[in-house]
Amino acid sequence: MKWTGILALAILAATAGACGGDDTPSPVPVSGVTLQPTALDMVVGSDTLLVATVLPDNADDKSVAWSSSDTTVVTVSNGNLSAVSVGGPVTITVTTLDGEFTATCAVTVKHPPGLKVSTVAGDGVVGHVDAVGTEARFSAPQGIVMDAAGNLYVGENTWIRKITPAGAVTTLAGGTAGGYVDGTSTAARFTDVAGLALDAQGNLYAADYGNYCIRKITPAGVVTTVAGNGTAGYADGTGTNAQMGAVGGVAFNPSKDILYVTDVTNDCIRKIVIATSEVTTLANGLTKPRGLCSDAAGNLYATEYFGHRVRKITPSGEVTTVAGSGAEGFRDAASTSAMFAYPVSITIDAAGNLYVSDAANYCIRQITPAGDVTTLAGIPRQRGYLDGPAASALFYSPSGIVSGTNGVIFVLDRSQPRLRRIAFE
Repeated sequence: MKWTGILALAILAATAGACGGDDTPSPVPVSGVTLQPTALDMVVGSDTLLVATVLPDNADDKSVAWSSSDTTVVTVSNGNLSAVSVGGPVTITVTTLDGEFTATCAVTVKHPPGLKVSTVAGDGVVGHVDAVGTEARFSAPQGIVMDAAGNLYVGENTWIRKITPAGAVTTLAGGTAGGYVDGTSTAARFTDVAGLALDAQGNLYAADYGNYCIRKITPAGVVTTVAGNGTAGYADGTGTNAQMGAVGGVAFNPSKDILYVTDVTNDCIRKIVIATSEVTTLANGLTKPRGLCSDAAGNLYATEYFGHRVRKITPSGEVTTVAGSGAEGFRDAASTSAMFAYPVSITIDAAGNLYVSDAANYCIRQITPAGDVTTLAGIPRQRGYLDGPAASALFYSPSGIVSGTNGVIFVLDRSQPRLRRIAFE
């Protein structure tokens, strides 16, 4: 009996040691995460909330991280989405810190209802009047660019004009009589100014279509010739030793040390190194390239006026087709199934959407980064002048176009000269 009792006590002590040494429960790991909704349409300027559920409900560490595949279109913070610009689909991803489980939501951002066209300046009568808003007058405006302060610069016929955000129109350079003269302000002469571009110092570079050259205009209005010499031709070279045909669009690379030019006559894209004024040919084989813009990666986008297409040109000179079948017509569709009619000017927004002045369709077209073509404003094949909702607005001869801030697009109407504004109101 004595040994039996001792043995029983030993067993009890061993059992107590095994079971009662640590009462802390084991941590519960994360096994997954879900996200609601998994697909979402938003409009520019809107906000919404995504709900992430970490599994299981009693997991110890429910911490997550959020990311957006394109913050120029949609931003995310703790599940709160903000639609910045038109684009998508953008992938919003939530990731658990424990186990790195993920869930996604595809977000597409569209224009909100209420897109309207209004007139900023000009009354549709050809002339040259410096004034405010519709009291001002223009003559065949076709080039336009915007500076960081929101001022617009317009190239028209024989002048360079400036338009403040308040709509005040003044003359920066040029005169009533056309010609080819370098000089200061109204002593300078141009012949049919087309595209405009701005460098980092606020100098304007103008495609002088009728003088076959590129002109530089300082903020003080001093005009000089950068490349070309007033005589049509084709020759690579330096400065005024180079020759060009009629020049249409101009666009800088991201670092603004190289200017690209559409040489309409010679069906090519010319390249000008700003520091040396050296002119070379970047790409050949286009069909009357006219408008030109560039993206953040240095790719160029050119409208082919007689080719009825939009082409992409890489910094190395590779040319591909973004949109347009090559036949004149009108069709909203994907990429090369779409149709244009003499597209004249082009611009790009922060999200990579392209906007095209489709001259003979009398409307403004939008091309998404995926290549989908839609009509942004105007009634296709219907010509006229009418402000109001974008779908019923009318353009007479849309030409120069530039993307401003907050999704605003500015368009010049060439034949009934006005500056039009496309925005959400």
